Amino acid sequence: MLQKAHELLQNHFGYSSFRLGQEQAISSVLEGENTVCVMPTGGGKSIVYQIPALVLPGTTIVISPLISLMKDQVDTLTQLGIPATYINSSLSAGEAAARMMMPGTESTSCCTSLPSGWDPGSSSMTCRTWIFH
Repeated sequence: MLQKAHELLQNHFGYSSFRLGQEQAISSVLEGENTVCVMPTGGGKSIVYQIPALVLPGTTIVISPLISLMKDQVDTLTQLGIPATYINSSLSAGEAAARMMMPGTESTSCCTSLPSGWDPGSSSMTCRTWIFH
């Protein structure tokens, strides 16, 4: 699976190699291990959850308190052709519910949400990975 991660890094993000710490964290996630990855601002944390979201089946839920970062990351992923969405307080309750229940949600690779905005019991998504950002 790590070979697939390297291919996705190059094909989707244009990087030929991982930054320090990224490959170890990604490998741990891909092996199904509970993983804590602490990196500085600009250290490449997003790749650490975006690559496993592409390699593994199901949807990765990213919990982030930063609405602007959430939107930027989803916009970037969408531009790269990667199915992604976000759920936060900028959406009406109806829109948030629609994003969780929309047809094709099972093919969404990455969903970002505020800690207060995610109710796993209200969604039809099958979540395989939870990331706190």
